[in-house]
Amino acid sequence: MKFIQFLITLVPTYIFFVGNLSLNAYASQEEFSENFPTIEYLKTKSNEDYILGTGDVIEIKFSKEAPELNKLVSIDINGTIFLERINRIYISGLSISELTSLLNKKYADFLIDPNVEILVKKYRPIKVFVNGEVESPGIYMLSGFNGLVKPTINEFGNINNDPNFKNPYKINSSLSETSTYLSPTLFDAIQQAGGISLYSDITKIQITRIDTISNGKGKKIAIINFLEMLRDGNQAVNIPLYDGDTIYIPKSKNKASIELMKAINTNINPKYIRVFVSGRVKNSGLIAAPNNSTLNDALKLAGGSFLKGKIQFSRLMQGGGIDQRKFNARNGSIPGSYKNPYLKNGDIIYVGKGGFNIASEIIKEITEPFIGINATKNVLDSW
Repeated sequence: MKFIQFLITLVPTYIFFVGNLSLNAYASQEEFSENFPTIEYLKTKSNEDYILGTGDVIEIKFSKEAPELNKLVSIDINGTIFLERINRIYISGLSISELTSLLNKKYADFLIDPNVEILVKKYRPIKVFVNGEVESPGIYMLSGFNGLVKPTINEFGNINNDPNFKNPYKINSSLSETSTYLSPTLFDAIQQAGGISLYSDITKIQITRIDTISNGKGKKIAIINFLEMLRDGNQAVNIPLYDGDTIYIPKSKNKASIELMKAINTNINPKYIRVFVSGRVKNSGLIAAPNNSTLNDALKLAGGSFLKGKIQFSRLMQGGGIDQRKFNARNGSIPGSYKNPYLKNGDIIYVGKGGFNIASEIIKEITEPFIGINATKNVLDSW
């Protein structure tokens, strides 16, 4: 009897529980359907405004009726490739879509519906110019990560048995038939340029890019808020770079914020900087100081906790001038102040004698007995 009463109690509970599970499953399925992409997503086209140039290796496929015309070719130092029927053609400076269109028109003389498809199998290294508030502005060569399909190489070291083609690029024929490429990004370029400074406005980084011939071959500009990447990990703003891109990081009008300080301490900046400390300190010479160190931090690392006399500070500026400061030693100066600046690579700190005769003193310490005064510039440049 008790068992029957137990079943009477249990069955409604079971029905309620199963019913709720079904409703939740139905609701989840409905929600899933709303968020699930439609079949149109598969028709999304990749970005075809990549501009081809010397060093790119491309695969050109034609219609199924002419598989013998399919080629894997490298764009040579003159910007040309060799193709059957049309011989050598100049393609450097064309985008993928532009070259596809031109080849379809050219091969229409020989084929019905050529239907050309172009795939980049190996991307060339790119040159970008980084300027503004970075440690070392200048031109940088960046390479992505490449995997390359096996090319056909004849006994002369030429691709595709073209007797007129001398390939200046060594192709790794031991690679498998899979192709993978990770493009150099904005992060890579800034990191190569030594990282950002305390005065960088990384919310308004300007990227200038060469446009395609179809669009007038002018320049197009994008403004990137890179703080979203360093603060929140937003990879969408870490855009891939193209050959010829210019990156400009403006100077901030405000003092460094806490967010910028955190960004500086990421791996976009080197972990250590090197400065030269000399004079009345225990350990004079090159000091490896943690990034974001101040003058007082460097003095402590050099064993100058109890300082006396004048401190002379020198920094070579980007424009070629020299920032020189002279003041009494003060351990309690505010970080970032005139008497306790944040340091940069190559800064020189001298504790002791009056006057700005730092150069001759430090030149003597650096160069003797190894290289002599005339080679000092090379030593400082190699810091």
